Amino acid sequence: MAKCVFESLASSYKKAVEEIEDIFEKEFSSINVIGGGCQNELLNQLIAEVTDKDVYAGPVEATAIGNLIAQLIALGEIQDIDEARTMINQSFEVKKYVKSYNENEEAYDERQGSV
Repeated sequence: MAKCVFESLASSYKKAVEEIEDIFEKEFSSINVIGGGCQNELLNQLIAEVTDKDVYAGPVEATAIGNLIAQLIALGEIQDIDEARTMINQSFEVKKYVKSYNENEEAYDERQGSV
């Protein structure tokens, strides 16, 4: 039952990404999953499989980090968002998930229906 839920979530990610790409008229090569949900390896891998995009998972405490970064920028301790991103990338673990290509790829796509 859990796998069914995760596959449904991954399908929802695919639909949302397609809608965002249509709005911006741009194709994105990756998805960032942050917060507590980024800890679920099965979900992250399924998102990579279904969307055919790299998935970067982390950091877990993204909300708190974002709040801290906003305050540091406001206080002038950090110059801009680019400096903040560099600090975050050097300070927190982010795991990368990629689509696994194998001979069963077509079978997986057929199971997913229109996904």
